[in-house]
Amino acid sequence: MKENTITIELSDANKLFATEDPDCAFLFLHVKAVGSFSLPRAVSDLGIGEERIKKAAGKLKKLGLLEEDKPTVVGMPEYTAEDIARRKDSDSDFAGLLRHTEKTFGRTVTFSDMKLLLGMLDHYALPHEICAMLITFVTDNYRKANGEGKIPPIRSVEKEARSWGERGIISIEAAEEYIASQKRKAEKLHEIASLLQIKGRALSKTEGEYIAKWIDFGFPAEAIAVAYDRTVVRTGRLTWKYMDSIICNWHSANLHTPEEINAGDRRYGSSAGNASAQEENEADKYKKLLELL
Repeated sequence: MKENTITIELSDANKLFATEDPDCAFLFLHVKAVGSFSLPRAVSDLGIGEERIKKAAGKLKKLGLLEEDKPTVVGMPEYTAEDIARRKDSDSDFAGLLRHTEKTFGRTVTFSDMKLLLGMLDHYALPHEICAMLITFVTDNYRKANGEGKIPPIRSVEKEARSWGERGIISIEAAEEYIASQKRKAEKLHEIASLLQIKGRALSKTEGEYIAKWIDFGFPAEAIAVAYDRTVVRTGRLTWKYMDSIICNWHSANLHTPEEINAGDRRYGSSAGNASAQEENEADKYKKLLELL
C-alpha cells in the first residue's frame, strides 16, 4: 500500500453512500487518516462546526463505522521530589521549561507546578517548546479576563494540556495555527458581546456557550444582530433562551444571513414562516413569565 493512502472496505463505502451526507464522509475519512475520533480535533481539522460533527458521528456510530468514544485517561503520574530533582539535573528541556514558567508566572514554581510540567512532557507527550507556548497562551488569556499579574489555576493549565494532547498539537506550526484560531474566535465573541450591549465584564460560561454555538452554526454578527433586535422588541430585554430559539429555528430552516432571514420571513407558510410564527408564540410566553417575576 502506498504511503498516505486510505483503504475503505466496499461495504463501508456503500454505507457511506447510503447516508447521502457529505459530513459523514468527511468525518469517516478524517478518522481513518488520524487513527481515532476526537471531537475537538475533528472540529479543528474539518472546520464544519461542532454540531455538524456530532450529528455525523451519531450516524456513523449507528452504522458501525465509528467506535464509541473511549474515556480519556486524565490522571497524571505521581512524581516524587526525587523524581523532579533528578529530571531537573538530567533534562535541560525540563529545566528550561521551569525557567520559562517562572518568568511567565512572575513567581517561583511550586512543587505542584513542577509535577504538572513534567506530566505535560511525559503523560501528554507534548514537546518542551509546545509546553512553553501553552503556558504563555493560557496565562495571557487568563490575564486578559482577570487582570494583569494574575496567575491561572493549575487545573486550567492541565485542562489545556490535555486538550492539546488530544488534538495532536505537537509542532510549532500546529500550535501557532490553533492559537490564531482561538484568537479569531475570542475576537468574534467580543464583537458579538458588544453587539449584545455586554460591556465592562467577562461573559459568563453559559453566555459564552450560547454565542460559541451560534458562531459554530455559521451565523455572522449581522444575523445575530437581527435575532437580538427581535428578542428585545418581543420580550423587552435580552433573553438568552428565547434568542437561542430564534437562531435555532433559522438554523433548522437553513437561514443564516440577514438576506436569507428576510427572504424566509416573506415566504409565509414555509418552514421559515412557521419559524417566525413560532417566535411570536414563544415571545408571548416569555412576556407572561416576565410579568410574574
